[in-house]
Amino acid sequence: MFLDGRKIILQRGIILGIITLALGAVLLFVPTDSLLNFIFVLIGLFIILDNIIPCITYWNVASSNPKVTSLAIISTISVIFGFSIIFWHNTVLTIILAIWLIIFPIVRIILSTNRLDQLKKEIPLFIFGVLLMFVPAESIIGIILKVFGGIFMALGVLMIVYWIYWYYKDNNLVVDNNNEEKKDRVVIDAKIKDLD
Repeated sequence: MFLDGRKIILQRGIILGIITLALGAVLLFVPTDSLLNFIFVLIGLFIILDNIIPCITYWNVASSNPKVTSLAIISTISVIFGFSIIFWHNTVLTIILAIWLIIFPIVRIILSTNRLDQLKKEIPLFIFGVLLMFVPAESIIGIILKVFGGIFMALGVLMIVYWIYWYYKDNNLVVDNNNEEKKDRVVIDAKIKDLD
C-alpha cells in the first residue's frame, strides 16, 4: 500500500487549523463571565491541589520541627490564594495588577540613579494602574480574550487555506486507480517535415 506523505502533512495542517479556529471561536463567542469563571476555577483548583498535601504534611511536622513552620505558612497562604482566585478572582486580579503597576514602579523609581528619567518611563504604568481603579480587571481580560479569539479564528482559517493551497499547488503528480503516483503524461501531436 502506497503511503502519501503529502496527504498526511495536509491532514495534520488542517486539523491544527481547525483546533486553532475552534479555540478562537470559544474565546470569541463564549460569554466572558462563563469563560473567566471556568479559567479561574481551573487555576484555583490547580493551586489548591498542588499545595493542600504539603500544607497538611508541613503542619503535622511543624510542632516537632520549627524550621518547617515557614513552609507550612507558605503552603497555607497558597491554598487560601487558590480559594481566593476561585471565588473572588476579580478582586485578586485588581490587587495583583495594582501592585505590579503602582508599587513596583515606585520601588524602581526609588532604586534608580536617575529618578526623573525613571519617573517618565513609569508614567504610562501609573495611568494604567489608576484606570484599573475605575475599570474592573475582569473587563480588561475579557477584551483581551475577545481580541485573541478573533486572531485565533483568522489564523485558523489562514492555516487551513495555506495547507490546501500547499497540497494542490504542485499538480505534476496524479493518482491512478491503484493509488500509485505517476508523472503526468502529456502527448504532443507533432508532424515531422523534411528540411530541404
